[in-house]
Amino acid sequence: MAASRKLGAADGVDAAWRLAGQTAGSARGTVEVSEATRRPDKGPQEGSGMSRTAEARIRVRRLLIGIVAMLAALTTVAACGSDSGGGGGAAPPPAAGQGDGSAVQIMNFMFMPGTLTVPVGTTVTWKFDDSTQHTVNADDNSFASPAMANGQTFTHTFTSAGTVSYHCSIHPFMKGTIVVM
Repeated sequence: MAASRKLGAADGVDAAWRLAGQTAGSARGTVEVSEATRRPDKGPQEGSGMSRTAEARIRVRRLLIGIVAMLAALTTVAACGSDSGGGGGAAPPPAAGQGDGSAVQIMNFMFMPGTLTVPVGTTVTWKFDDSTQHTVNADDNSFASPAMANGQTFTHTFTSAGTVSYHCSIHPFMKGTIVVM
C-alpha cells in the first residue's frame, strides 16, 4: 500500500509515504522523503538538520534572553543612582527649608533634605538609612565622616554662619547643602 502526503510549510518537503509490511493488526512501516522534492525556499537550511521554524524559535529565545539581560543591567544601574541627583526613582529632596529639625537622612542615594537651614551652634545629625555605605564630606574639607552603613549616624556642629556644601565621597553625585544663619 502506498500513500503520498505533502507536509506543512514548516517542514518544507513533499514526502512520499510508503507503508510497507502493514497487516491488519500492525502499524509498522517505513517513511521515505525524497530530496528531489525538497522546496529550497521552505526547507531546513543546508546541513543544519533543523527546520526554519525551529531556527526562528531559537532566534526569538535568544532575543528574549538578551532583553531580559539588558533589563537586569539597567535595573542594577538605576539602583546605583545617576548624575541627575536621584536614585532608583525616588522623589527628589526638597530644594530648601528646615527639613526635619537638624537631621539629614541618607536614603535611596540621596541626602534628605537636600538643603537644610539651621542657626549658628546647631549640631546636625546625618542618619544613614540606605542599602550601601556612604560618607558625608564638606566640599571645603571642614568635616568628613568615615564610610558608614545602615543605622549609623554622623554629627557635626556648625559654629559660624555661611553655606557649606557637602557630598558623598563614594557616590560624588550625592550632594547636599547646610545653610547656617
